[in-house]
Amino acid sequence: MEIVSGALLSAMSTDTVLRIAKFVTQGELLADPNDLIANYLLRVAQDLSVSSKAAAAFFLLSHGSVKLAFSACRDERLCLGLSGLPGRAGPFDWLPDLSALA
Repeated sequence: MEIVSGALLSAMSTDTVLRIAKFVTQGELLADPNDLIANYLLRVAQDLSVSSKAAAAFFLLSHGSVKLAFSACRDERLCLGLSGLPGRAGPFDWLPDLSALA
């Protein structure tokens, strides 16, 4: 979801982000013009610069990619290139085994 969101955010203009924010908050602001969350979202969209949009898109893309890599590495067959030879410590061996929690 983060990868898709980051790709969409990087592809759209700041004006498009503002139009989406107006559409999303329109009903709430008609019902309650003092709604804090709707007003905050609209203000953030109005003040969004190209560089902050690029930073947010980079964060979403990189964070989603890292999470995808860690998820793929739960299956040892997919991670042989990352974890090295059997019996050797790899870069992901420090992660706790969380499979019992799922």
